[in-house]
Amino acid sequence: MKKSYKIFISILFIIFILYMLLYFFPLSFKYKFLYYTDKETNKENNIFYGNEVARYNGKRRTGFILETLEGTYFIYNNKLMLMNKDKIKEAYTSSSLLYGLGKIGENIYFSDDSCTYKVNVDGVSQLIKYKEGIPEIRIMDNAIYSFEGDKVNKYNKNGKKIFEGNIQTSDSDYVGGIKYMFIKNSHVLVNNLGNMYILKPYYYLFNKKKVEYLSIPYVADKKYYINSQTTNDNNSEYIYFENYFLNRMNKEDREIYDKNKYRLTGITTWAYSVWDIRSGQIYNDKFYFITRLHGFFSESHKEVSDKSFFVGSNDAIFLCSMKLDLNTNNSRWYDYENDKVDVDFDILYNGIGKVNQIGSMQIKDGNMYFIVGKEEGNYLCRMNLTSNNIEELHHFDFSSNMYLCTEDMHLRTIDMYISQEWNFFYIDFYDESTDKLKTAILRLDNNGKNPVLVMNTEGEVVMKPLETDK
Repeated sequence: MKKSYKIFISILFIIFILYMLLYFFPLSFKYKFLYYTDKETNKENNIFYGNEVARYNGKRRTGFILETLEGTYFIYNNKLMLMNKDKIKEAYTSSSLLYGLGKIGENIYFSDDSCTYKVNVDGVSQLIKYKEGIPEIRIMDNAIYSFEGDKVNKYNKNGKKIFEGNIQTSDSDYVGGIKYMFIKNSHVLVNNLGNMYILKPYYYLFNKKKVEYLSIPYVADKKYYINSQTTNDNNSEYIYFENYFLNRMNKEDREIYDKNKYRLTGITTWAYSVWDIRSGQIYNDKFYFITRLHGFFSESHKEVSDKSFFVGSNDAIFLCSMKLDLNTNNSRWYDYENDKVDVDFDILYNGIGKVNQIGSMQIKDGNMYFIVGKEEGNYLCRMNLTSNNIEELHHFDFSSNMYLCTEDMHLRTIDMYISQEWNFFYIDFYDESTDKLKTAILRLDNNGKNPVLVMNTEGEVVMKPLETDK
């Protein structure tokens, strides 16, 4: 009996030692059986409007809008502002640019180069202090996320760390410097170096605070099959785009191209164009985005050879959507030859011959608002996502001296952020005399009417209506 008891105690001791070793010194993610995925993948994300960070010459350029019971918070460079009806006050001023405005419950959060802050009835307080570097911050999924290189940390609303994670590259290379992302159920949709990835969390069995993020390439791609060429030739969209890319083929390729041998076998999105602020959104489990398109001509949809032709468009003039599958993995729809997961997508709007570029976009109440650039100027448009009908709502006019623009200042970008009541536009002008960007903020009603200049290029509160031609 004593011998059996000693053996039992010895086994328990060995199990305890193994558990402690695995807990404090987890094995590499290559032993994936030690990890599990979150089964609750359909939880609602109560953050409706995302927030992104853009960079200009290495400096953060931000503009965020957040609606609360107190009023509408917005960021202007290094100031957190609160708009209540037509009155504006400064809620906080930092020594560096602010970004990452978000909300968890009734608490407001934002970040600067050193901290993440919380705003409540007691005022502004420091929540998370960053020791090294300046991470990218997202207040989404009812949590605070920080991204720095291949590290991901998740905090709760009180700044307590929920987990710390590492990004695993799997079959594709992941490079630090996240340009674009949305978060849902701790999954991250990221755009990096012209490719889109889903970062999928795997939790360590012995310590849920340790998470490994598997980086899975996720590319919107339309495939056309050679053995269905008769069907393709009766498809008006196929013929249209085959001719579109043929017209953009370079002279050398055109000389050796043989239409009887090579046909259009695929259209791929070009994700560089969704690096910019407000150029994509998750809405009703679909990802809507602005992109360029590239056409691929080959003898077979399975073969890539020196004689294949890859033809690209120059401008981001397409509005597209695709079904978002956060549970995708390396085995499903994975193209090992090209190192990507192919996902079919829909082209909602074709700007060929209509606009020079499509800028910021955002979706609200079943309508997509987006900005188009034409030869005669920039316009705000609205698309009904059910009917795809498009209407032109507003022509941006910068002739008013209320903006405080000089002859040396030229329009650079118009970035859009929307609340329930209004559409806000952060308008960047490049000042040649100072080699700097200067920003003004314009507010419109949802129907594009009643333009109000909120702040001019000198950072002064204006809150005055502008004349409009529409």
